[in-house]
Amino acid sequence: MSPWLGSLQELGELDLSSNNFHGRVPAELGGCSKLLKLSLHHNNLSGEIPQEIGNLTSLNVFNLQRNSLSGLIPSTIQQCTKLYELRLSEKLPLRLLYQLN
Repeated sequence: MSPWLGSLQELGELDLSSNNFHGRVPAELGGCSKLLKLSLHHNNLSGEIPQEIGNLTSLNVFNLQRNSLSGLIPSTIQQCTKLYELRLSEKLPLRLLYQLN
């Protein structure tokens, strides 16, 4: 995925599911401050969920199902106070835990 996506500050919904993307979830997506729905499921994304996800304070739906993520769910996700759907199931290692600071 290209980092320039983070420059789309007025974007309301981004669905890039089932595209066979590899690599990390771009931290630059945190620049899409008005994003309501972010769907990245059914790809081959790896690494950690970036801390910048906490910048998406309007986010309602965040779907990362069926990827190969690792690490901790960032505590900054607490800033996503409008989040009502968080999908992280399937293909996630057990060490993907949420820790409050």
